[in-house]
Amino acid sequence: MIARFKLVFLACFFMFTSPALAQEDEFAKIFSYYDGALKCQAATKLTANYLTIYQTLNRGLEKVDPEQASKFSSKLKKQWATLEKVVVITKEKLRKINPNIDYDRKEQKIFNDAVQHLTKPMHQLNVTGKHVLNLMQLNSACLKKFNEILTKLTTPQP
Repeated sequence: MIARFKLVFLACFFMFTSPALAQEDEFAKIFSYYDGALKCQAATKLTANYLTIYQTLNRGLEKVDPEQASKFSSKLKKQWATLEKVVVITKEKLRKINPNIDYDRKEQKIFNDAVQHLTKPMHQLNVTGKHVLNLMQLNSACLKKFNEILTKLTTPQP
């Protein structure tokens, strides 16, 4: 009798906690997309700023090929738009799962923290060509990854 009671209790426990665990896993997955998109937006913003500074100083890129500079700027704008779509979609999904969090405030904090982290070498007057190269590589990785994530988020799930 006690064994049956324990078995029924365990079965009920797992039946009722499984949806909660699944919802927590879904929240964690979507929040990781949200967090990553905001950090990538920070990298994109900094890269665009570096590009603007570079062009303003009238060195290299626009002297060699102004069309190339324009293409690069367009790519950054497109990347920002892709990341913004991911942020908007994930924020909507997160609000459905847990409406008790101020996602707009969280968005500002994550973005600002990422900018601060990515500009740390600048603040320490330790910016090298490698820093800018790493930022460009980060942008490239972000674009590839978040195009795939955007497809996952917008494709209806069975």
